[in-house]
Amino acid sequence: MKTIVVKTKPIAPRSVEKADKLVILAWHREKTLEEFYEKHKLLVDALKSFANEVILEPLVSSGERLYRSVLSILMYHADTNSEVIVELDSEDVVLNTALIFAALTLPNPTTKIYAESIDNYIVVDVEKYRKMLALDSKEREIYIRLLHSAMDWKTLASTVNIPKSTLYRKLRRLIKNNLVIEKNNKYMSVDVFR
Repeated sequence: MKTIVVKTKPIAPRSVEKADKLVILAWHREKTLEEFYEKHKLLVDALKSFANEVILEPLVSSGERLYRSVLSILMYHADTNSEVIVELDSEDVVLNTALIFAALTLPNPTTKIYAESIDNYIVVDVEKYRKMLALDSKEREIYIRLLHSAMDWKTLASTVNIPKSTLYRKLRRLIKNNLVIEKNNKYMSVDVFR
């Protein structure tokens, strides 16, 4: 499995020791591509100690076209067996939004998104996030209740209004999808945001 780090700010990645590929997305505001690459040459050379390959990707469009550009860049660099780590540390809200949505639609099961603000950061486990979105309404209710507090079988059964056999089946599915864990006869949800 290859590790691919995608960044929106040209600084050293913080999520892995050494990636196979480091992709930096940067706005192309120069007159020619040659000027763009020449301007960033020292930066790319400086980041080579953090990845086997450092790639600078110029971005020129905005809006919906930006999303498509970012998604095509991600899909070009990451095959479905790659671990894709997206680090959002640009102050450009439009670019961050495009990158988040592009990362969420990647077919890679091991995509992770790191978003940093001044005081804290959030990590999204995209595989679990996608599975959470696919839950039916009762599974989502169980997931949310167990997210707030761990419950044993009896407490959970009295909390949700479904037959016990259905509850058992839905719990098994949630456990299989790594959205709920069972520990010491109590069930608790796995948070997709950390």
